[in-house]
Amino acid sequence: MRFLIVSFFVLCGSAMASDIDFDLAIGIGPRVPVYSGGGYYTTRYETVLVEPERIVREWVPPTYEVRMINDRPVTVQTSPGYWRDFYLAPRYETRAVRVWVPAPVYVTPRPFFGFGFGHHYSHRSPAPPPRDHRR
Repeated sequence: MRFLIVSFFVLCGSAMASDIDFDLAIGIGPRVPVYSGGGYYTTRYETVLVEPERIVREWVPPTYEVRMINDRPVTVQTSPGYWRDFYLAPRYETRAVRVWVPAPVYVTPRPFFGFGFGHHYSHRSPAPPPRDHRR
């Protein structure tokens, strides 16, 4: 946003010049977007986390084998059962979302001109009245 403001400050007055001031301002304000209610729909694609990463624990059952011992079939456990942990990566999906986009209308304001004249009080307290020493 670009805008131009020109100000002139002139101090007027007598002994207490800081108590009176005069200012003059000329300028052009910024371009301001004003939404008129018009616009359009657009499709925006978003990547969404569906399942976060996680560790899954799974039971692996023991394995058995049939062996011939003394000419008879015997079932023998070859490995015990155990828990196995494995990592599952996060799963993302790309989803389409319809979004309303308002159409701005840029308005440039008119140039302005202003002036001011004022008197402000000093923070200094006034001097006390002179004392009469004749008494």
